[in-house]
Amino acid sequence: AEDYLRQQGDTLNLILFLGGTPTNLRIPGDAFRVICESMNPNDLMIYTDKIEDAEEPPEWFRHSYENAPKRLELLGRHKFVLDRLGVKESFYRAKVGFDKEKRQKYTHVELKFGLNIKFNFDDGERVVRFEKGDAIKVWYCWRLSGPMLIKLLTSSGFYITHFSATEDRYV
Repeated sequence: AEDYLRQQGDTLNLILFLGGTPTNLRIPGDAFRVICESMNPNDLMIYTDKIEDAEEPPEWFRHSYENAPKRLELLGRHKFVLDRLGVKESFYRAKVGFDKEKRQKYTHVELKFGLNIKFNFDDGERVVRFEKGDAIKVWYCWRLSGPMLIKLLTSSGFYITHFSATEDRYV
């Protein structure tokens, strides 16, 4: 270990992890752990995200969806995924919401009838079958408060040297 540390010298790598990406992953701590384990002792990571009350939907979410018309429209990037899978808009009902228990924003579609999606691979095909009423999760994002984020980072092996927030609650 001493030889390894001596070889590092004055080299410092700066890791930029911007935009809250880990909150879109199933287990955000795994992403942080891999990054932490790949860093040298002198390296620094800068992480940015918007921190809001973890128990409430974010402000943009409340404004966009609580006052939305009865028929929700999927965001273009979410609809794109379904279009590429051949799932036509007439096949589903959009569901956009915030699960307070899981502290998770989500977009999924509930199928109006059974559906098979066939994937062709070099070594054959695979068919994924859905029943009427099944949901396809298109997107989700965990909601972390400041203390939750600090706990996540420290439990992933990071030593936090600075934690701050701007007036609009970006950290």
